[in-house]
Order: sequence, then C-alpha cells, then structure tokens
Amino acid sequence: MDNLSEIFDVIIIGAGPGGYHTAIRASQYGAKVAIIEKNKVGGTCLNVGCIPTKALYASAKLIEDIEEKGVNFGINIGDVSVNFGQAVERKNKVVVELVQGIEGLLKMWKVEIYYGFGSLSGGNPESGYLVSVKSDDSIITIKGKRIIIAT
Repeated sequence: MDNLSEIFDVIIIGAGPGGYHTAIRASQYGAKVAIIEKNKVGGTCLNVGCIPTKALYASAKLIEDIEEKGVNFGINIGDVSVNFGQAVERKNKVVVELVQGIEGLLKMWKVEIYYGFGSLSGGNPESGYLVSVKSDDSIITIKGKRIIIAT
C-alpha cells in the first residue's frame, strides 16, 4: 500500500539519537514528519550497546559493593549468588521502557513511525522524493519534500 496522497515535510531514515531528536525538533517547528526504522527506535546504544551494558554492569557492581563494602556497615551476607537470567531480564526491561519512552515522545509530537528498511526510490525536488519502506510482509512508498539519512 502506498501513501502518496499525503506528503511529509521531512522523512528521516534511522531512528537512533540523531534521527529521533531531529524528528521531534522538526515537528516542534511545525513540520509534518515521518521516521523509518528497521529495528527498534533508539539505535545501537539503547538497544544493544551502551544502555544494556550499563544495566548489566550495575548488577555486577551491586554484587561487588555488597561483598566489599557491606562489612564496613556491619552487614555480613555470606555467599552471594548471581541469577544471571534475572539480571538479563532486568536489562531487557530497562531497554523496553526506554524504547517505549522514545516511541511515546515521537507519537506525542505526531511523528509517523514506519518500521522497515527505508530506501530512496525516486522523485525530485519539485514534486518530492519517494522512499520505499520494506517490512517483512509488505513494501509501501511514502513521499517527502526533504529526506534525512540518519543511519
């Protein structure tokens, strides 16, 4: 299904920090904005990099603090065990909450979110540019006056 009847002022390919910040800012200035993301909004740092790593690190650091510093407070816990599965669940929950927060901000600012692989597929400066969005089960084409590639 193609959505060529409406034209976006800005289409952004990539919903990492550069993409979603730009989308929100453009919308704040009154632009009609679409953003395309092939995975989850938030980019590498949020989904598989910095944030998940720091969430797991926080669990490891807490264990270290309990073992090393607890004694100074008169706390003797004995053998501390780690449930790695729970630590991973906590990390996943942190990521999901942050992704949902970004999606909520994009929706609040009326940014249209398209999930799939975005690619330029034609057009020109006068009539607008065409961007194809390929998801698992469909390909749609949207039209925009300006295209920002933020991947």
